[in-house]
Amino acid sequence: MSGSSCSDPTTDSDLIRQLHTVARRTLEAAGPRYSPALDPDAPNLEIRSLQRAASALTLGTRLQARVAELRVTVLRAYERDSRLADRLFARRVVNIQLVAEDLAGVAGAASPKEARRRVMTLRNHVRRVQQAIKQAESETDAALRVLEDNQPGQGNGDERDPGRERERLRGLIAALRRLVEPLSDLAEFVDGPEGSLLVERSSILLLGEWGTGKTHFICDFALHSLANGVPAVVVLASMLREDIQPLDAIADATGIAANGAELLRVLGAAGAANGRRSVLLIDAINEADRDAWRKWLPQLVRTVAQTEHIGLLVSCRTPFDEAVITRAALNSMVRLFHPGFENQEFDAQLEFFRHYRLPALHVPLLTSEFSRPLFLRLMCEGVKDLSRRSQKSKLKDIASGQKSMTYVLEHFVKRVAD
Repeated sequence: MSGSSCSDPTTDSDLIRQLHTVARRTLEAAGPRYSPALDPDAPNLEIRSLQRAASALTLGTRLQARVAELRVTVLRAYERDSRLADRLFARRVVNIQLVAEDLAGVAGAASPKEARRRVMTLRNHVRRVQQAIKQAESETDAALRVLEDNQPGQGNGDERDPGRERERLRGLIAALRRLVEPLSDLAEFVDGPEGSLLVERSSILLLGEWGTGKTHFICDFALHSLANGVPAVVVLASMLREDIQPLDAIADATGIAANGAELLRVLGAAGAANGRRSVLLIDAINEADRDAWRKWLPQLVRTVAQTEHIGLLVSCRTPFDEAVITRAALNSMVRLFHPGFENQEFDAQLEFFRHYRLPALHVPLLTSEFSRPLFLRLMCEGVKDLSRRSQKSKLKDIASGQKSMTYVLEHFVKRVAD
């Protein structure tokens, strides 16, 4: 990538075309770490939590879909128990309908600045509505306990039938919990990584162990962003010059601009034109000069934070982050962890076995290494050309623990060598 001649993009479409070219070069350089570049039909499972956070960084289409989904859930909860909700919020300015309006405003925000303001308002309103519902639930629960503590024949001056009153209070508590349930999801949205990226921060640090799919995710996100008209510059840290600042090195490697300052101007203008954030994606800083990145990253994060229409996503393999990432940089970024196929191992194995036409296992591979896309692919590559009988035998040995992880790697190396 280094040595590209600088060409000034005159329109957004020119810039997107240039960035597609940069992305293709990066994908090719990533090699096996981005399997769709080698095999477009390769399995590609989604990590929804990472996609949501990255979309919040750019104010992308997935963010809009996410907010719309939350709004529908809130409105359904209101419609189901509208009488209770109207009675509870009769004398309150902030209510469930206002929260739904706030969500519509977030989805329609025309700039990062507007999105920040609307999410801050949404945060406040969600907390107030939650507090009102929880207070009502607490009071109802207290009344129910008093009723249940009264012994038969010990009346408390209330002429209502105790059994019927207990059922009424229990039904009221159930209805209040139905009302507050979607607000818990909404609170997670505004107070979690997505809300932080919409309000306080504009940089993501993506961490993960070897082989979990960090490069794969970054490349996928770059392509998705570009397909939706969001400028995305994706580079491998190992391919950047280390004797100059990262922004200057990215400008030099991609040819998009003459220097880092010009790169920020181009990307910022493109982001402002469509009301989103352009995004810089730098993969695997642990594979470059770690001392250099430890020095430059805090400054890069600060510089990006000063621009309204640019976001940053940097990945680093653990445990090397401890040597590369300073406390100052860490405190200014949203930290995300790539889990690989954790909690969806069986689905991933089915997809990979189907792609490589391997016999399905009756018992999933439970060893943690098989939650890593890279390791799962190496195993499939190692046995795909064997006879059906040999495939079943070797997979059975691996699943039962008779063959170790070392065997999988050695078998793959041997197959490639042959």
